[in-house]
Amino acid sequence: MKKRRISIHHILPGLSLVFTLFVFAPVDLYLSVGEELWFPLGTLVRWLAIYGAAVFAVITLLSILLPARASVVLRSAVYACSFLAYLQGNVLLLDYGTLDGRAIDWSKYTVPYILDALLWAAVIAAFIFCMFRFRKKFRRIVEIAACVLLVTQAVTLGFLLVRNRGIKQEVKYLTNEGLYTVSAGHNTVVFLLDGLDSQLFDRLCEERAEEIGGEFADFTYYPDTVGGATRTQYALPYIFTGMGNLEPRSYKDYLTDSFAASPLIAELASGKYDSRIYSFGNYFDLNREDAIHNVGTGTPLALSRRKLTGAYMKLVAFRYAPSALARFFWMYTGDFEQYKSDIGAGAYGVDDAGFGRNLDSRRLSASAEKDSFRFIHFNGAHDPYTLDEQGNRTGQTDEETQVRGALRIVSRYLQKLKDLGVYDNTTVFVMADHGYRAYDPDEYRPMFMVKPAGASHPFEISEEPISYASMAEIMTAALQGNLTSLEPYRAEGPRYFYVHNQRDKLSVITELVVNGPTATTPVERTGRVFYEDTQPAPQE
Repeated sequence: MKKRRISIHHILPGLSLVFTLFVFAPVDLYLSVGEELWFPLGTLVRWLAIYGAAVFAVITLLSILLPARASVVLRSAVYACSFLAYLQGNVLLLDYGTLDGRAIDWSKYTVPYILDALLWAAVIAAFIFCMFRFRKKFRRIVEIAACVLLVTQAVTLGFLLVRNRGIKQEVKYLTNEGLYTVSAGHNTVVFLLDGLDSQLFDRLCEERAEEIGGEFADFTYYPDTVGGATRTQYALPYIFTGMGNLEPRSYKDYLTDSFAASPLIAELASGKYDSRIYSFGNYFDLNREDAIHNVGTGTPLALSRRKLTGAYMKLVAFRYAPSALARFFWMYTGDFEQYKSDIGAGAYGVDDAGFGRNLDSRRLSASAEKDSFRFIHFNGAHDPYTLDEQGNRTGQTDEETQVRGALRIVSRYLQKLKDLGVYDNTTVFVMADHGYRAYDPDEYRPMFMVKPAGASHPFEISEEPISYASMAEIMTAALQGNLTSLEPYRAEGPRYFYVHNQRDKLSVITELVVNGPTATTPVERTGRVFYEDTQPAPQE
């Protein structure tokens, strides 16, 4: 029996594929979407190394131990997949629009999927054929090409890491510290129910009038409300600042500039409040620790780094695997929230059911030493729909059931405030960041209602026109104890709204306007378009 020797011919195929999928792809993808993730890339390094080493070992051993012809087939296919994966993730990208967690209509991509699958099959077959037909000559060409690909990726990573100042081992994040505390004095509490459209809430008010009226007595609902921006990445800072990103600057610079100019942030930074935000930390300027008191620095706790890394590699596969398989790897970056640990002052995870369970098991306390501000982000109407009407996590439900569950959790919180004796001293906002495209494709009609401190009346509906452009001022008035009515914030004239989309990796923000009541006035394009992080703006 001929003795097998390990050579570069056996090592290089596995090295090429592993470097592409477990080094280049994860880092490159993280530097693209890291703003939407709660964990630093360093959290994944150990398990990426373990997974990569395992794949490398399997490919190398098989290439050594398999019969000669089978080994050639394996190595040819691995080389082909290395090159194809690189092209798929950097050249052959399909435009799925903004990946915001909403279901994608995969049927629109049937032809591109077929063409992409044929390309993969043809290239793999061509590599195998040429490796047998031209033997050493083709092998030499492929090995040189593999080395060139490795060097290209290494140089690219080096440039990207220098530009981004390396792989972050630590990040700033929003902790869950103080989540179940308020003040014995004055409180301002904001519940943000993601994606709850006012038109859905209108239906709930009609069909479940007694339930809504009972749970939200003292509240006034404003169906004629125009939001600020969509989607959440832009809606949240707009709520806090009243400013859109209408200049050619980066998202990070937009957060810095808008938070610096916000009257709400200035009031929170005055030293008079215990101010805490429980949401996605990447959508806030976490350098403003003078205004946000639950900012942590370090590595947020993960329930399981192994599972977190596995989920992240699923996202990598969505971009680097054949596009025909995309539906099997598609995921929402918000799905990573489920891997956050809520131990101690861990990172806050947007988890409606978890908040409800803890609210029932822990006693809400009036232990904050100053008047408090609490901004609490719920999934609300955002799918996947997993809540029952009591706010418990169950199997697949539907949008209306999920919303009823989220509202039920909010109503239980209100009861806790009453039991604590601080309800009358608390202003409570229940609102959405934006609407939902099933009701209007531009998502400009978020649900919004408020109970000012001291309010005592049956649930009511006001036709007062409101704009989120005034929301920072409204919340500032609530903090100062001056909010008794929204009449001073009546929106006269046009109300503007900004829609963010991705076009060929370019962030495009389109300006819309509403010139009358939302129920009877269609939204219109103003013709103004803004390009984030672009100088000068591309020509239309």
